[in-house]
Amino acid sequence: MLRQTEEPIRVEFIIEKSNGMKKVLILFLATVLSIACVQKQEKHFKRILSSLTKNYTIQGGFDSFTQICWKVSYKDFVKDSIEYKNYVDEFYKQDMEFLIYLIQFKDDVKSSNNWIKKRNPCNSKVGKNDFINNSKGALILIDNLLVNDNQKSIIYNDYVDNMEFEDVEQIIKNENNVEEVKNKYLKYIAPLK
Repeated sequence: MLRQTEEPIRVEFIIEKSNGMKKVLILFLATVLSIACVQKQEKHFKRILSSLTKNYTIQGGFDSFTQICWKVSYKDFVKDSIEYKNYVDEFYKQDMEFLIYLIQFKDDVKSSNNWIKKRNPCNSKVGKNDFINNSKGALILIDNLLVNDNQKSIIYNDYVDNMEFEDVEQIIKNENNVEEVKNKYLKYIAPLK
């Protein structure tokens, strides 16, 4: 008789334990999938930034000067040109997630990038676009996303030099979608132009 009362309790305990394990397993799988999605998205964002460095292809056509200075074959030039154009198009299709991703470069003033303009190695002249740190580059990209719809390249608008990254960051973080961010951003940059 004692055995009969213990058995159902044991079965109930196993069922409760099994349901708890299912919940833990589901939570674990959801976390893993979430991390995988974030990593895939970040990889895509990095690919966009990497492809923007192929902007040397819009600085002129392919000729012997290009071949010598950029150390690139015609075949590679064409490939880079197509990649750049495709990823500029992809860049202009980005949403809030990309804006939030760019915010991470806010304090990165020691690393420079070629997202905006790749410096011509054969040109001895140095301009403001030739050495842009990641923080400034991120601001320029944010500006292009919010102001310059359907462009074929990335433009460095002069008023970006008068912007404060903290202000732009707050605009992005305080809004829920790109359209709301654009509206606030346009009001923010109006006196800077």
